[in-house]
Amino acid sequence: MDTHLSRQARHARIHWLFLGLGLLTLGGVIGGNLFQERSRIEAREQERLLFTTRIVQQITDQNLSALAPVLADLSRDWTRGDSGRDFNSRLLTLTDALTGARTLSVLDGQGIIQASSRPELLGFDASQRAYFQSIRQAPDPDRLYVSPPHRTTLGVFAINVSRMIPGPSGELAGVVTATLDPEFFFPLLTSVLDTPDMRADLVHGSGDLFMTAPADETAMGKNLAQPGSFFTQHRESGRGANVFSGRLHSTGEYRMLAVRTIQPPALKLDTPLVVGISRGMSGVFASWRREAFWQGGLFCAAVLLSVLGMAGYQKRQRTHAREMADATRNLAENERFIRTITDNIPGMVAYWGRDLRCVYANPAYFEWFGKSREEMQGIHARDLLGEELYRKNEAYLMSVLEGEPQTFERTLVKPDGSRRYTLNRYIPDFEEGQVRGFFVLASDVTELKNTQTELERRIRELDILAYTDHLTGLANRRHFLARAQEEVGRSTRYGQPLVFLMLDIDSFKDVNDAHGHDAGDAVLTSLAETMRAELRATDLTGRLGGEEFGVLLIQTGFNEGLAIAERLRQAFEHICLESRLGALCFTVSIGLAVFHGSEDSLEKLMKRADLALYKAKAAGRNQVCCTTGG
Repeated sequence: MDTHLSRQARHARIHWLFLGLGLLTLGGVIGGNLFQERSRIEAREQERLLFTTRIVQQITDQNLSALAPVLADLSRDWTRGDSGRDFNSRLLTLTDALTGARTLSVLDGQGIIQASSRPELLGFDASQRAYFQSIRQAPDPDRLYVSPPHRTTLGVFAINVSRMIPGPSGELAGVVTATLDPEFFFPLLTSVLDTPDMRADLVHGSGDLFMTAPADETAMGKNLAQPGSFFTQHRESGRGANVFSGRLHSTGEYRMLAVRTIQPPALKLDTPLVVGISRGMSGVFASWRREAFWQGGLFCAAVLLSVLGMAGYQKRQRTHAREMADATRNLAENERFIRTITDNIPGMVAYWGRDLRCVYANPAYFEWFGKSREEMQGIHARDLLGEELYRKNEAYLMSVLEGEPQTFERTLVKPDGSRRYTLNRYIPDFEEGQVRGFFVLASDVTELKNTQTELERRIRELDILAYTDHLTGLANRRHFLARAQEEVGRSTRYGQPLVFLMLDIDSFKDVNDAHGHDAGDAVLTSLAETMRAELRATDLTGRLGGEEFGVLLIQTGFNEGLAIAERLRQAFEHICLESRLGALCFTVSIGLAVFHGSEDSLEKLMKRADLALYKAKAAGRNQVCCTTGG
């Protein structure tokens, strides 16, 4: 009797040991999966926030890169003495053409505004403004100065980008400055916020907060360069981009923040800009907390029921044979409970034997493949997947039967015809060193894939906006000049001819004044449509600014280029549009220049075409003129 009791006690201890190990293993698996899932969510969110900061950085880089040569050209033109009322008109035209620029102004060496796209600023003393003082204190004609955000004379909270105008001896002769338009940056920051708890900040390199989205007027101008702040940590790290998690210095909120420095490598900025995009940590991990609570509750229930079941089983083992039957029912109940957990997991779970026949599958598996429990039992993988899908999975199946876990993505078409994406894991089941089968865990990742596809689509749309003039649909100045430079290089290498046409709408200001800007836009659009219809697909066309357009005729000599220019001029001459004052007809003047080969350059080519355009204007407009010199 004592031996029987001892053996029974020993068996009871073994049972408790195995139950404890099983529960520890299950808890470890659940905890490990939750930890990995949290890490994946955190990594995905960090990548997403960094990606959105890169979008803002790229667009801002492009606008600064487009603004820099304009400021350089204005500096040179002002030095040559090209000033006066026409210069103010030119500044106004450039302001309309430049994306993100609100005002263009030229200051003399004493800080007095001598020319501006806004007449009300003429004569204003800006000598005490930070953008003038920074150049006066450290003059550098090659540097682009970015001022801290400030309240402008016109009452706008803005940032100025400025360049020094050098005198004959390199002294400070003046400053050309552009006021960045907050109305451009706010929609840009808002466009990357795709969840309600996201926030975007644009900060000057000194730490002064320029703009926030959603808008927060109380935060404007706040300095973030405080000891221990994320801004300070980012600046001290020396890295271009960082991700932080913790309490924000500016608001005290607990958030995940991606920070990226905006400093185009091709530009010599005195101070960079910094973009920060953050999201509340509670929003990032909301779904994970719900999943952890649900799985933790199931695990606790499993522990409680398993312990109670084992205790009952042991008690009945010690008292009577009848209690053995009760214990057997408890074990069955435990098995049913575990199956209930497995059957209610949202992912697909199955077990397959070495013969590739299904031993177990949960209801999610049945629903996915449109099979009943009876049809799934014992079905061969080839019959379930079909010949084509089986061939795609065969390498993974053979590898897992060799004892190698497999993880891969797969696109599946469900019986209802819908296309879904799954992340699949094959886990080998070892017994005494041999694989006797394998588990299949499959998660539906369709929503994640769709989100990725939508994000890629938005990136493509942003790329189109970055290279295309929004009104005419032609290449913008930056993109046109980049493509033209490539063609000039190609023509230089292979000795192919090129012709550059500079087009300008005659008396376009009168069109706007008499018929309104809507009519002016219609003229620009009509001109662009005619150019697309009349020119070859290989020719390059672009809007250089205002009513000025450029055309690069590829593999075209002088005679053919002259004929094309004349054909264009005549085509425009016969266009008449309807406006509020009646018929609106317009003409263009065209300057033509021929590429001279290896000793030539795009800049020289454009200058000759511009000179020829000037000749056409001076000769009475509505004609084609050309230059022959270098």
